[in-house]
Amino acid sequence: MVNIARKSKFKKMKKVDDAAFANGRREKLLDYKTYAAEADDLLARIVKTSDRLADPIWCQGKDTATILRMTGARAEYALNLLALQYSAGMPVESLPDAYVKALNYFEVYAKVSSQYNQEQGASYRSPHITLGNAEFVNANRLVCFAILLGCINKLGRVASIIDYDCPARDGMLERLLGQYLQGRQNSLECTRRLPYSKTLKIFDAQDRHRPEMLSAYLAEWYADSRLEPYYESCKRGNGFTGYWSWEAAAITVVLDIDDTDYRTAPFYPRDLVDFARQAGNS
Repeated sequence: MVNIARKSKFKKMKKVDDAAFANGRREKLLDYKTYAAEADDLLARIVKTSDRLADPIWCQGKDTATILRMTGARAEYALNLLALQYSAGMPVESLPDAYVKALNYFEVYAKVSSQYNQEQGASYRSPHITLGNAEFVNANRLVCFAILLGCINKLGRVASIIDYDCPARDGMLERLLGQYLQGRQNSLECTRRLPYSKTLKIFDAQDRHRPEMLSAYLAEWYADSRLEPYYESCKRGNGFTGYWSWEAAAITVVLDIDDTDYRTAPFYPRDLVDFARQAGNS
């Protein structure tokens, strides 16, 4: 069994307090009661899962499929918590550490996933993240957060997770990764069509046309996201972490686009762009 004997590092995570939330909330559809309850729930799930996985007595007799589900869920909880903290107004400078912890969880999950594949036999192959379904949002966030939070040195690790037994690479993610890593593919379609397929023309456009195209992308982003798992999540009572086009911000950074015309557009996490530029990620 993969070595996963470590306690959660999220136990000391601080929530945004109500005063800071009132002054710095980024997602206007998020109220403090909802935020606090969701943050507590995600944190409790991460801690409980980590403590169980670190308990050899609890793990005794558990099959790899069970461990796979738990490590995968924990990794997604950590990404959701990171997004939620951003929406609530947590200072951006405090987010890179949370990203690294989430990436560590995904790497543990990937190791268990590889072991599970081996146990199933040579004819069974399954990617760590399936890009053609709702799991794409996790791959997108792993790539975009690395770019936006000054963690571009972690993109090789992200690529290893995404590439594993991947039947078809994604055009948008390949173009983002290709800004920093060699050997990425470029002449591809998007595995998860809307809204992401519209970004390919932005990469191919001349510099002077890109601000207008990104502005149009953001204007259409939410309606185009109707098949994505986050669509209308604010109406479901739980699981809402905010509506953000992480990829619009990452594309702005990697292509060094002047965002003056869309800085105040809905769904655009502009302070992440500012942070990435200060970190020299463009």
